[in-house]
Amino acid sequence: MSQYRLTFNEEQARLIVQAMDAYSRLSIGQFDAAIGSTWMHKILEVDRKEVEYHCNQLKKIFTGMDHPGASYGIYSKEILDRARIAWDIQQVVRNRLAWDKNPEGGFTVNFDSPMKSSEQPLPMIEKRIEDD
Repeated sequence: MSQYRLTFNEEQARLIVQAMDAYSRLSIGQFDAAIGSTWMHKILEVDRKEVEYHCNQLKKIFTGMDHPGASYGIYSKEILDRARIAWDIQQVVRNRLAWDKNPEGGFTVNFDSPMKSSEQPLPMIEKRIEDD
């Protein structure tokens, strides 16, 4: 399988984390979490109950789940592997950003070693030393 190298800055890395998180959450039926993290600035301007209602309607249509808190797990056989690939990418980049910002570590999940959920190998990421 071909491999590629991509270079991006910290802001771009944070956007990758957000995008991969939203994609994987949409794939497992967590529409409210995906929309909330992506459109939080807009949600603050609209009726949260209306957003919640529409997210639950989408969940019923796409997953058949009728309970607001229900969703598939990332390891569920019901979801496509590309949702797990997105989750794996998100974990790897999130972990790198956490350690770069706080080299002594911390107590959030961001510092945990990424766990592989897809059939693909975990992506690799390293901090590039900045040129002056």
